[in-house]
Amino acid sequence: MTRDLVVTVGYVGNRGLKALVLHWLNDINPVTGLRPVSTTSRVSYQEHAGQSNYHGLQLSVKKRFQPRLYVQPALHLRQVDRTGRHR
Repeated sequence: MTRDLVVTVGYVGNRGLKALVLHWLNDINPVTGLRPVSTTSRVSYQEHAGQSNYHGLQLSVKKRFQPRLYVQPALHLRQVDRTGRHR
């Protein structure tokens, strides 16, 4: 590394448990066109069984070329969630 170069690395993580998940029961069967229980319509069922994970990495490189001229590229990452939804 040179004295005109600064590198910064950061990490952020988060975990979520017991997220609300919605399930649909008694849906119409696409093959037969009928519901499993014909006397009842579509039924929703909710439970706190979902999970989410977030991992973020921040990387910064800053280079000074002249006393007042800096170059700093940016890197953006995205969130990945797994909620366990079933339809």
